[in-house]
Amino acid sequence: MGDAQKSELMVEDLLIFEQSGQKYAVRSAVVREVLRAFSAVTLPKAPPIVEGILNVRGEIIPLLNMRRRFGLPELPPSVTDHFVIAWEGTRWVALRVDRVLNLERLPVKKTSDAGKYISSAELVDGVATGQDGMILIHDLGRFLGSAEKQALTQALTHSTGTGGPTR
Repeated sequence: MGDAQKSELMVEDLLIFEQSGQKYAVRSAVVREVLRAFSAVTLPKAPPIVEGILNVRGEIIPLLNMRRRFGLPELPPSVTDHFVIAWEGTRWVALRVDRVLNLERLPVKKTSDAGKYISSAELVDGVATGQDGMILIHDLGRFLGSAEKQALTQALTHSTGTGGPTR
Protein backbone atom coordinates (compact mmCIF):
# COMPACT_ATOMS: atom_id res chain seq x y z
CA MET A 1 0.00 0.00 0.00
CA GLY A 2 1.45 3.41 -1.00
CA ASP A 3 1.84 6.39 1.32
CA ALA A 4 -1.12 8.20 -0.28
CA GLN A 5 -3.41 5.24 0.46
CA LYS A 6 -2.19 4.96 4.04
CA SER A 7 -2.90 8.62 4.73
CA GLU A 8 -6.55 8.22 3.66
CA LEU A 9 -7.17 5.49 6.26
CA MET A 10 -8.05 6.27 9.85
CA VAL A 11 -8.78 3.66 12.52
CA GLU A 12 -12.15 4.27 14.21
CA ASP A 13 -14.50 2.60 16.68
CA LEU A 14 -17.70 1.63 14.88
CA LEU A 15 -21.04 0.20 15.96
CA ILE A 16 -21.86 -2.26 13.17
CA PHE A 17 -25.44 -3.23 12.40
CA GLU A 18 -27.30 -5.14 9.74
CA GLN A 19 -30.19 -4.09 7.54
CA SER A 20 -31.52 -6.54 4.92
CA GLY A 21 -28.27 -8.49 4.96
CA GLN A 22 -26.07 -5.41 4.32
CA LYS A 23 -23.69 -4.17 7.01
CA TYR A 24 -23.74 -0.54 8.02
CA ALA A 25 -22.08 1.37 10.85
CA VAL A 26 -22.13 4.58 12.79
CA ARG A 27 -19.20 5.94 14.76
CA SER A 28 -19.38 4.73 18.34
CA ALA A 29 -18.72 8.26 19.59
CA VAL A 30 -22.31 9.25 18.64
CA VAL A 31 -23.96 6.16 20.16
CA ARG A 32 -25.46 6.37 23.64
CA GLU A 33 -26.95 2.89 23.89
CA VAL A 34 -28.52 -0.07 22.11
CA LEU A 35 -31.95 -1.34 23.14
CA ARG A 36 -34.17 -4.25 22.18
CA ALA A 37 -37.08 -2.97 20.13
CA PHE A 38 -40.31 -2.01 21.87
CA SER A 39 -43.53 -0.24 20.87
CA ALA A 40 -43.36 3.25 19.43
CA VAL A 41 -46.12 5.85 19.47
CA THR A 42 -47.11 7.46 16.18
CA LEU A 43 -46.03 11.09 15.82
CA PRO A 44 -48.61 13.04 13.78
CA LYS A 45 -47.26 15.41 11.11
CA ALA A 46 -43.76 13.92 11.31
CA PRO A 47 -41.76 13.39 8.11
CA PRO A 48 -42.12 9.91 6.53
CA ILE A 49 -38.68 8.81 7.78
CA VAL A 50 -39.98 9.09 11.37
CA GLU A 51 -41.66 5.89 12.45
CA GLY A 52 -42.84 7.32 15.77
CA ILE A 53 -41.53 8.38 19.15
CA LEU A 54 -40.15 6.39 22.06
CA ASN A 55 -40.14 7.10 25.76
CA VAL A 56 -36.67 6.09 26.93
CA ARG A 57 -36.55 6.54 30.70
CA GLY A 58 -38.70 9.66 30.50
CA GLU A 59 -36.98 11.15 27.44
CA ILE A 60 -38.97 11.45 24.18
CA ILE A 61 -36.82 10.23 21.26
CA PRO A 62 -37.88 10.08 17.59
CA LEU A 63 -37.60 6.66 15.97
CA LEU A 64 -36.17 6.74 12.44
CA ASN A 65 -36.97 4.03 9.92
CA MET A 66 -33.67 3.00 8.33
CA ARG A 67 -35.42 0.91 5.67
CA ARG A 68 -37.28 3.95 4.36
CA ARG A 69 -34.08 6.01 4.20
CA PHE A 70 -32.17 3.27 2.38
CA GLY A 71 -35.06 2.48 0.01
CA LEU A 72 -35.36 -1.09 1.31
CA PRO A 73 -38.60 -3.10 1.45
CA GLU A 74 -40.68 -2.30 4.54
CA LEU A 75 -40.97 -4.90 7.27
CA PRO A 76 -43.16 -4.66 10.35
CA PRO A 77 -41.35 -4.10 13.64
CA SER A 78 -40.02 -7.31 15.16
CA VAL A 79 -38.96 -8.26 18.69
CA THR A 80 -35.55 -9.13 17.21
CA ASP A 81 -35.00 -5.55 15.96
CA HIS A 82 -32.71 -3.20 17.85
CA PHE A 83 -32.89 0.52 18.52
CA VAL A 84 -29.60 2.39 18.34
CA ILE A 85 -29.88 5.60 20.36
CA ALA A 86 -27.46 8.06 18.75
CA TRP A 87 -26.75 11.79 18.50
CA GLU A 88 -27.90 13.05 15.10
CA GLY A 89 -26.27 16.45 15.46
CA THR A 90 -29.21 18.35 16.95
CA ARG A 91 -31.00 15.70 19.02
CA TRP A 92 -30.98 12.10 20.17
CA VAL A 93 -32.67 9.73 17.72
CA ALA A 94 -33.37 6.02 17.68
CA LEU A 95 -32.48 4.03 14.57
CA ARG A 96 -34.52 0.86 14.06
CA VAL A 97 -32.15 -1.74 12.65
CA ASP A 98 -32.54 -5.46 11.97
CA ARG A 99 -29.82 -6.28 14.45
CA VAL A 100 -26.71 -4.84 16.01
CA LEU A 101 -23.71 -7.05 15.31
CA ASN A 102 -20.82 -5.64 17.32
CA LEU A 103 -18.48 -2.82 18.17
CA GLU A 104 -15.24 -2.95 16.20
CA ARG A 105 -12.14 -0.87 15.68
CA LEU A 106 -11.49 -0.80 11.93
CA PRO A 107 -9.58 1.24 9.37
CA VAL A 108 -11.96 3.64 7.64
CA LYS A 109 -11.52 5.22 4.23
CA LYS A 110 -13.30 8.53 3.71
CA THR A 111 -15.45 8.48 0.59
CA SER A 112 -15.97 11.26 -1.86
CA ASP A 113 -17.02 9.15 -4.83
CA ALA A 114 -19.44 6.73 -3.15
CA GLY A 115 -22.22 7.85 -5.52
CA LYS A 116 -20.66 5.66 -8.21
CA TYR A 117 -21.46 2.59 -6.13
CA ILE A 118 -24.53 3.24 -3.95
CA SER A 119 -27.76 5.23 -4.19
CA SER A 120 -27.64 6.64 -0.63
CA ALA A 121 -24.11 8.02 -1.12
CA GLU A 122 -24.93 11.39 0.42
CA LEU A 123 -25.42 9.59 3.74
CA VAL A 124 -22.15 7.68 3.57
CA ASP A 125 -19.10 9.23 5.20
CA GLY A 126 -16.71 6.32 4.89
CA VAL A 127 -16.17 2.67 4.12
CA ALA A 128 -14.56 0.03 6.30
CA THR A 129 -13.71 -3.53 5.42
CA GLY A 130 -14.45 -6.14 8.05
CA GLN A 131 -13.90 -9.88 7.99
CA ASP A 132 -17.16 -10.38 6.09
CA GLY A 133 -16.84 -7.56 3.58
CA MET A 134 -17.59 -3.88 3.09
CA ILE A 135 -19.30 -1.79 5.79
CA LEU A 136 -20.85 1.57 4.88
CA ILE A 137 -20.40 4.19 7.60
CA HIS A 138 -23.22 6.70 7.91
CA ASP A 139 -22.99 10.29 9.04
CA LEU A 140 -26.09 10.90 11.16
CA GLY A 141 -25.59 14.65 10.78
CA ARG A 142 -26.62 14.23 7.14
CA PHE A 143 -29.26 11.56 7.78
CA LEU A 144 -32.13 14.03 8.02
CA GLY A 145 -32.47 16.82 5.48
CA SER A 146 -33.07 20.36 6.74
CA ALA A 147 -36.78 20.22 5.82
CA GLU A 148 -37.10 16.88 7.67
CA LYS A 149 -35.35 18.32 10.74
CA GLN A 150 -37.69 21.30 10.74
CA ALA A 151 -40.81 19.13 10.26
CA LEU A 152 -39.65 16.79 13.04
CA THR A 153 -39.05 19.69 15.43
CA GLN A 154 -42.51 21.08 14.66
CA ALA A 155 -44.16 17.67 15.12
CA LEU A 156 -42.34 17.14 18.44
CA THR A 157 -43.24 20.65 19.63
CA HIS A 158 -46.88 20.10 18.72
CA SER A 159 -46.99 16.64 20.27
CA THR A 160 -45.03 17.24 23.48
CA GLY A 161 -45.47 20.97 23.98
CA THR A 162 -41.69 21.48 24.03
CA GLY A 163 -38.91 21.91 21.52
CA GLY A 164 -38.37 18.16 21.72
CA PRO A 165 -35.64 16.22 23.46
CA THR A 166 -32.38 17.91 24.22
CA ARG A 167 -28.98 16.52 24.88
